[in-house]
Amino acid sequence: MKFYFTLFLFLIALSARAQKFKPVTKRDSINRTIGYVASWVKLDKTTSLPTLIRKLAGPWEFVETGKGYWIGYTDDMFSIANYGDAAVEPLLAFLDTTKSRIGRIGVVYSLHLIGINSCVAGRFIEEFQSTKARAALLTHLKDDDLGETIMRLLIRDPWLSDVPKLFETMRNVNTNNWYIAGALPRYIGTELPMHQKVLDAIGLLTIKFPFANMNNFNGPYGIEMQTREMLRTMQSFANVNVEESLLNAEIWGGSMSSIRNYASKDTTGTSVHAFLRTLTRT
Repeated sequence: MKFYFTLFLFLIALSARAQKFKPVTKRDSINRTIGYVASWVKLDKTTSLPTLIRKLAGPWEFVETGKGYWIGYTDDMFSIANYGDAAVEPLLAFLDTTKSRIGRIGVVYSLHLIGINSCVAGRFIEEFQSTKARAALLTHLKDDDLGETIMRLLIRDPWLSDVPKLFETMRNVNTNNWYIAGALPRYIGTELPMHQKVLDAIGLLTIKFPFANMNNFNGPYGIEMQTREMLRTMQSFANVNVEESLLNAEIWGGSMSSIRNYASKDTTGTSVHAFLRTLTRT
């Protein structure tokens, strides 16, 4: 019995070692646009797929494309993506076992590159084609360290089939998931009661930035804390409820610089309309 068990384990190991991955295309290089100039990436067909994936553990950096809206996938990511859907499961296996933060990020961008068939074509839009790669990304949407990045990539080509998974994630994840709520209008449009104009009875009310020092935008009295205080002020208005989790969410992005400008110029306060319009800028 012991002999058969040992033989069984040997055959499993032999099978795993014999497994070979083949690129899905015969191309030797692929175009990566830098600025508006073609830059050709030589695809690595010598290094095995498992080794290429392990290289995602770092160190590596995104390639400078000259345009903020074009993602600078690395040469290794392009070489991994050249294996197509066959690379998805090995990538997920690496994601589930690695302790490397940059390695986990590398897996997400490699999966996205597989999904768009290595074709970086639009400013903020690419046609996503692989259902297998998309399912893998959606599975990890719940991860605190990856969810926001995954959502930002998926909405470059929103699929209605994502929506049930988005709601499931919001229902089951207790941490901040405002990045999902903010993405929903890209999927469903504006027919839902989201991103609607606040009634003038509330929108024309004035609120002030509670700065003790108008030049102090950092530290314990920084812009984020002050913005949260303004949201708390709005909770005191009749018929207004501010979702509590928003008060614990990180407030960042284009809105922060605009709010900072408001705060530095406006000593009398601003309307709820103007504040919310600025806060929801991306």
